[in-house]
Amino acid sequence: MVYRPTKYLGCKISKITRIMTQYKTIRIRERIEDDYIIWDGIYKLKKSDFNGPIRNNKTAETASKKLFEADGEITSIDEKHIQFKITRIKVIAIASREHSWMNDDFVKKQDIDEILQHEQLHFMVEEAFSRKLEQKINEEIKRNFQVPRIESLTPEESVRNAIQFYLNERRNACQKITEKYQKDYDDAVHDEMNYRIPEKQKEWDEKIRKLLEEL
Repeated sequence: MVYRPTKYLGCKISKITRIMTQYKTIRIRERIEDDYIIWDGIYKLKKSDFNGPIRNNKTAETASKKLFEADGEITSIDEKHIQFKITRIKVIAIASREHSWMNDDFVKKQDIDEILQHEQLHFMVEEAFSRKLEQKINEEIKRNFQVPRIESLTPEESVRNAIQFYLNERRNACQKITEKYQKDYDDAVHDEMNYRIPEKQKEWDEKIRKLLEEL
């Protein structure tokens, strides 16, 4: 369950008047599955990392996304509200072996090393926008947050839900930008027959590497 402010309008407020001063650290760790590859700047994608079903007529696709690690703490509670802050945020770029795929009909007509290098850059784009998202959130969390008290939830549950809702909203917005950049990259370096244009690939190779280096 995630925190949605409009969902709780009109709910009964718990009758707690004591101001609490000590709270547990609230930790959010999104699950890292066994098939995930975590970006570390060292690992190079291999053909064996592409195990998913073919989804379209492209040569290959790296299925990547962003995961969160976050810590938060409650700063105060009164009858109606819980004040809290997010104290730590980490955005992790991952690629899924189970959902990444490669079309062998195209691969046998091309250089596998070039295909893997192209896909490595897609993974690099995911890392670049993960860093951008982390920077944006770190700027926003300098302020305190507030959530209404809900009788059916503990303060920790309310804050956990609120943090997850906030992070999901930011991730969804960033993902739309990431996906557009990924599409622009693919469209720029492929011709109408879905073969890469070497000079365009080289141009975007430099562009993406520079994007990551500047973050």
